[in-house]
Amino acid sequence: MPASGASLVSTWANFNQKNQVTGTTQAPGGVGYDAAGGVVNDGVNQYLYDGEGRICAVANGSALIGYIYNADGHRVAMGTIRSWSCDPGVNGFQTANDYVLGLFGEQVTHP
Repeated sequence: MPASGASLVSTWANFNQKNQVTGTTQAPGGVGYDAAGGVVNDGVNQYLYDGEGRICAVANGSALIGYIYNADGHRVAMGTIRSWSCDPGVNGFQTANDYVLGLFGEQVTHP
């Protein structure tokens, strides 16, 4: 029995033979993929990938978030962007969080 004031939430997801999501609670009509197999729309967020296949931007409603990677491909910064582009010179990237990386490139700080 749920606690007083609590609500039960039902979530679900369906998958195809390629292990791609074909529908979820948030995207009952399906999840969008690009030609490389990256999720471009999950029913809540939209995603943009750079030439190396890394997520460089996420849109959630009117909020646009961008990510910066170092030469080794490790994510080193997150911030706001003004336009849907991976190029910080074009998208107006403004740093919100810088990440400190450990000895093996692992992220040791979190946003």
